[in-house]
Amino acid sequence: MADTILEEENRAERFRIKTKEDLLCAKRYIRHLGQREQRDMDQDHRKYCNYNFIKEREDEKENRMLTITNAKEGDSLLVDLVKSYPHIYDKQNKDFKDIRKKNNSWQEIGNILGASASDCQVRWGRLRERYSREKKMREKESRSGSGSTTRPTFPLYEQMHFLYNFVKSRRSITNISNLKLSNNKISPNEPKEKFGKILFY
Repeated sequence: MADTILEEENRAERFRIKTKEDLLCAKRYIRHLGQREQRDMDQDHRKYCNYNFIKEREDEKENRMLTITNAKEGDSLLVDLVKSYPHIYDKQNKDFKDIRKKNNSWQEIGNILGASASDCQVRWGRLRERYSREKKMREKESRSGSGSTTRPTFPLYEQMHFLYNFVKSRRSITNISNLKLSNNKISPNEPKEKFGKILFY
């Protein structure tokens, strides 16, 4: 900015400014050049900000995609690691009740994944629950004969299939009228006891 003004002052000297009006005109011209330079700087700044904004949005999108990819790969690796420690999931294993050994195993898994043992345990619990739900839904679809399904499926189901014999699907009573009760011994208005629980009808 200062260099521009000095240059214009030198140019004004070459123009041999003699009157005050000539000097005012020269100053206005110099001021105009300064304003134009400021506008150019503002425009460049806006272009720079817009470019950075777009670049940041692209970086954020890429980071989200990397996070999703890393999460899937991390879950897959976690499943493979847990599979190599049967005492974590097999209740029949002789070391299943060995808390110290299980804690050490989770610590080893955490060190490999770069996470804490507790975080790995929590994540494994969620994956195991997801596998259990998927197993239950597939068994239900198999019984109903619905065949192939269009619903989203659990992507790690096949990889976690080693849990098939260790995960039990809970049965639920959907229709209480299916319970076989003796009408000649219990009246409809009396509370009925079944499986140690009092049920009222």
